[in-house]
Amino acid sequence: MTGLTASAMSLRLLAGIGGGTRLDLAGHLATHGPLALPRRKGSHAFATKLLEQISLSGLTGRGGGGFPTGRKIAGL
Repeated sequence: MTGLTASAMSLRLLAGIGGGTRLDLAGHLATHGPLALPRRKGSHAFATKLLEQISLSGLTGRGGGGFPTGRKIAGL
């Protein structure tokens, strides 16, 4: 665990949604920064394995259609 308290994690998770509005991409990047992926030899293998695990998890979107998240990320 990171040592953060539950309230500190909640603040980070909910950062930027004051007033109940969603952030656009620019606002999200300004609040949270870009996603840091490994930038070294073998990073393609990491991304492939991550996508495989997301697909195996059965995770679906929240839009009501049950579209598989792994397929969406893969661009299929």
